[in-house]
Amino acid sequence: GQRHLILATFMAQLSILTLFLFSAYWRAQPYLLATFAFVALVLPAYARLLLRQTAEARDAALTAMQAKSRYLAHASHDLRQPIHAIGYYLDLLRNANNTPDREQLIDRIERAIGSVSRLFKSLLDIGRLDSGTVVANPAVVALQPLLADIVQQNEQSASWNKVELRHVRTSVAVSADPILLTTMIQNLLSNAIKYARGSKVVLGVRRKGLTVAIEVHDAGIGISDEQLPHIFEEFYRAHVEGDHDTEGVGLGLAIVNKLARLSKFSLALKSRRGAGTTAGIYAI
Repeated sequence: GQRHLILATFMAQLSILTLFLFSAYWRAQPYLLATFAFVALVLPAYARLLLRQTAEARDAALTAMQAKSRYLAHASHDLRQPIHAIGYYLDLLRNANNTPDREQLIDRIERAIGSVSRLFKSLLDIGRLDSGTVVANPAVVALQPLLADIVQQNEQSASWNKVELRHVRTSVAVSADPILLTTMIQNLLSNAIKYARGSKVVLGVRRKGLTVAIEVHDAGIGISDEQLPHIFEEFYRAHVEGDHDTEGVGLGLAIVNKLARLSKFSLALKSRRGAGTTAGIYAI
């Protein structure tokens, strides 16, 4: 350990000093004695450095193992619920005789399947990002058709959550990887819809000097100041007692954060509990 190294270094220097004081031979060899003193300092220092690096590598490996275990536990838990729901609704569907009941059950099965699909996509996205296989291929992207397509894809989810979803038309274009940009906006919009149940969500673009801000505004439950520093952590969900249950495993914003760094974009999130949230991607 490091304490033993420090003690050994001190004893070595004390021994060399003793030789110098009580041995005429070593007093006649000052350069050799100085070399021994230097080596007796450098070797323990190097060993201490190696010990620290080994400890850091061990801690990193332990953290990775814990993250993997947490990853699997969260995934298992969040997959189990919709899969069980699908089985339950299918059993009810077999015995449903009238059309309204069957349509309602089919609608619930579609929601459960959508939940499983989104979870699998999030798990695959975070896995690819962690493995370093995702590469940004920027191109000039016209934002209007991209935003309109994303809003259209989320209309059913907005309807299920009783959210008034709209986007502000724009003529702005940015330099970005269209696939990565779509994933970022999709995750921000999906997150806003989940936490803005019964209120409004607006997707829009505005210029701030040389920067293009792609922002999602919602009038949902908001996030407290204590939770904001953790909001981009994997598996973190800003949920307090009394909030309605929401789907998801807490990977959406973590994915957006990783993709923003990969794309060299800025990412910001402002929120106030009970007053809604604004999340933005800022590109040059």
